[in-house]
Amino acid sequence: NAFYYVGHIINKSNCTDPDHWGAIAENGKVDGDFVYENDTKTTLLAYIGKDKEVTIPSGVTSIGNGAFIYCTSFTSVTIPNSVTAIGDEAFFYCTSLTSVTIPEGVTRIGPYAFANLTALEEITLPSTLETIDYGAFLGCINLKKVNGIEYVKFINRSAFQGCALTGTLNLKSAVAIGDSAFAEYGYYNANGELVYSRNAFEKLILSESCKSVGAFAFSDNKTLTTLNIKSDFLKLGQYAFDGCEKLASVAINAAVIPTGTFNECKALSDVTIGKDVSVISEYAFRNTNVSSFKLAEGNTSFVSCDGGKYLTNKDGSEIALVAPTTREFTLNNSAITTVGLGAFSSSMHLTGVTIPSVTVVRDFGFSECEALKNVNLGSLTEIGAYAFENTAIDSFEFRGEVTIGDYAFSRSAIKSITIGDGLT
Repeated sequence: NAFYYVGHIINKSNCTDPDHWGAIAENGKVDGDFVYENDTKTTLLAYIGKDKEVTIPSGVTSIGNGAFIYCTSFTSVTIPNSVTAIGDEAFFYCTSLTSVTIPEGVTRIGPYAFANLTALEEITLPSTLETIDYGAFLGCINLKKVNGIEYVKFINRSAFQGCALTGTLNLKSAVAIGDSAFAEYGYYNANGELVYSRNAFEKLILSESCKSVGAFAFSDNKTLTTLNIKSDFLKLGQYAFDGCEKLASVAINAAVIPTGTFNECKALSDVTIGKDVSVISEYAFRNTNVSSFKLAEGNTSFVSCDGGKYLTNKDGSEIALVAPTTREFTLNNSAITTVGLGAFSSSMHLTGVTIPSVTVVRDFGFSECEALKNVNLGSLTEIGAYAFENTAIDSFEFRGEVTIGDYAFSRSAIKSITIGDGLT
């Protein structure tokens, strides 16, 4: 039970961070292969042995920050039922561990606790677990199965980013899911090549308890076909489901459908806009296969027109959203004076638009309509930021005084501009 000198700690351990173990040796209490915070032996600071199979002693209640960091050779660990807390980076980069069972009583897994366990294939979580902190299983590129995830309430940023989860992901108890929680992860392999690891679950269930889904939370899942959102009201982050290219159907109820929510969901054709949706941002459905939108009963912010091929605002003066498969859009309706925020920004195949009554194009109105060349609008008085960004328009006429936002024609094909008589 005496303090060991630093050299002994480093030589005995199978771990690879001498500075870390030196600090532990100076401040901890050593007993066999374990270093504790003090004589009570309830807080484990470090493992310094060389065993392939490690059993943490009963009585330990807390696995401290970095306790097993860079222990690359041990293949299994038994965590006793006395443990209730797992600290930051506790098992970070333990690249030979293949499975982990976390006992009942643990309520939180700390940041990066099991990150970069590249051999890990399966974990079992306890029913008491409430929070998985940021990056907890980041980069576990072979992690296919998580038992007990249905108990977890809070899944923080990048918690399972770059894992390989399969089957059905049932987030039965989840209240909040952080940014990039299940997103893809880029890393360099042994040959120095940049490769990407992605989750591969086919079905995702968000229960009634779910209130928040962060930006890029489920992006780039190439196998997701079924999204079951049971929550009556959901707060979404930007690009939450970006690149889920096999997702075919979704019903979404959120006050705001933010930028790029379903961008590049190429198979998506069946979309129901929920009763509480009042804002649909740019690129929300870009490069999807939606030819018409369904509008839930009770929605008072939008009006469905022409069988759902486009939506207007409540009073019918502004085009709010146009179906992404639209190639030509012609509308002779004098009541329509405005192209709303990102209204056509999901229509990357649009080649021509004729709406003679329109005098205002809001921000991102036609942004990223890469094929759009022919535009016949009214005498515009306002052109928002990025309104015609990255279009094929090669000429434009300003017929009267107009306010033009930042980057309104950025990356467009503009070659000539005509300025009306009397304008300078």
